[in-house]
Amino acid sequence: MNRGAPVAAVEQAAAELARAVAAAGTLAEPTPATLRSIAEPLLDHLDVPHIAALLLGRHWRDADARRPELRRALEDYFVLRYAPSLRDLSGWRLQTLPDDTRLSPGELPRARVPVLIGTDGLPALRVELHLRRPDGVWRLYDASIFGVGLIGLQRPVFDQLAAGRRLDALLALLRQPRTAPAPAG
Repeated sequence: MNRGAPVAAVEQAAAELARAVAAAGTLAEPTPATLRSIAEPLLDHLDVPHIAALLLGRHWRDADARRPELRRALEDYFVLRYAPSLRDLSGWRLQTLPDDTRLSPGELPRARVPVLIGTDGLPALRVELHLRRPDGVWRLYDASIFGVGLIGLQRPVFDQLAAGRRLDALLALLRQPRTAPAPAG
């Protein structure tokens, strides 16, 4: 299996992120619609169904026919929660470390692509990006720092959001506009 393909997918996602950062920097007061339009190309690089399954557990498994609706609500949640921060990323840079990329062959190939992420005036941080190839295209689904995955850190936040709620209530909660800072995790 070729290590170059997942590395290229990460580099392409980084280029989309750079474009999103530049676009977000030009907005005086971003609206949900403009944030969505800026973030849309980034979403194409994510394995959102797998992220949803990892974060939402039984709600995703039980959703069946409503999975597209739940996927869209989760995407909107991420866009409204995190896209406003894109304006704060000016001056960042990402360097892939292709020689350290690890592949896991099998029915559903996976890869871990280490990168160095830095910004002006600060040392770079090594982050390992986790990818899968569910439909023939390498897509990101997690990132880990010092062996701790971001999905694992976010799962308790989503457990709390979903606690005791039926799917309709969870969908409504994910669609609520965010005015407070993101929860810890």
